[in-house]
Amino acid sequence: MSYADSHGLSTLKDKKLNDDVVLIFDLDGTILSINSFPQWVLFMIKGDFGDLGLLSRIILSLRTAFILALRKGGMMDHRKAKQHFQKLWHKACAKDASQSGAENFQKQLMKKTRPNIEGCLELARHKENHAILATAAAGEYAKPLGEKLGFDNIITTPSYSDGFGKENVREEKRDRVMTFIENKGWNDKIRIFFTDHEEDLPLAKNAHITLWFGPDDKAKTAKTDAPEATIIPCQNATQEEVLAHLKGFLAHH
Repeated sequence: MSYADSHGLSTLKDKKLNDDVVLIFDLDGTILSINSFPQWVLFMIKGDFGDLGLLSRIILSLRTAFILALRKGGMMDHRKAKQHFQKLWHKACAKDASQSGAENFQKQLMKKTRPNIEGCLELARHKENHAILATAAAGEYAKPLGEKLGFDNIITTPSYSDGFGKENVREEKRDRVMTFIENKGWNDKIRIFFTDHEEDLPLAKNAHITLWFGPDDKAKTAKTDAPEATIIPCQNATQEEVLAHLKGFLAHH
């Protein structure tokens, strides 16, 4: 694959990639420097939930805290707790006429975007490029957040209104992303994956290159566990260095 200088990555004004590339982004710990899940639970307990009435706000807080206590006490597994939180969020948003509670939470998360991945997000926002946000986060907030970040293609853990479903993690995430790519007719494209966590190794093994935003020692472990994957540590890289890794790889493919 050739890489035209006129469509290069040397500046953020040049946003168009070669048509043979698909960018796949994880959310928590990758685009965001934090894990959104505990932030989401905390927001349901004490965040600014807009037009939600006082009684409804108190009930939401208490029910969320109760489910969290069951989870912390080992009386409920993560997936079941997450489903309860999804249902609580769905019902609270339905009562928030202005939807300002959801908007407030999205704004809170947007402030946690990694500065050094912004250049790659600019590429993802360009409508001529192929980009996917694939995250374990609940669809209730991850889908609108992904849209705010500029993604058209978003794969999340299914929402309450979609009937729940398996968490979008590990092999499930790999399978859903690869099925999406196949359905789009993108099988022949270079897959570039952005992640921070070893749970994503199944998908990393199916990518041509993985830019790793987790700790460097975890990157070394990931390389040992998935020797067939090309993993480039990027957590401590500057935005320019991250783009240089991407440009350098594409220049040789």
